[in-house]
Amino acid sequence: SFTNELWMTKARASLMDEHAKLGKTDQLTLVDSGLLMSFVYSHSHVLTGKWISAEWGLYEELFDHFATDFIQQTQVVYLEYSLDTLMKRLQKRARAYELQYYTRDYLA
Repeated sequence: SFTNELWMTKARASLMDEHAKLGKTDQLTLVDSGLLMSFVYSHSHVLTGKWISAEWGLYEELFDHFATDFIQQTQVVYLEYSLDTLMKRLQKRARAYELQYYTRDYLA
């Protein structure tokens, strides 16, 4: 998971860098799973004991290198939906893995 998260973080940072080089600084960019989510996903590995402290330390150092400029320009929009709405959307999409694992208890 360590290598995967490093790769994903670098890839997300590269996409943001490419977009910034286009010179469209007067436009907003909406990203549904950007650098902040890379950080959150990676930290979850620490909380679940999948990463050791040395891995987390290296990840944080590299994250700071990749993400500092972008994080300073980031705003987070938090969308919150009722449990009923989430369940209806899961049923409508009908993805087998979601229906199996995303139970009401899990989402709550």
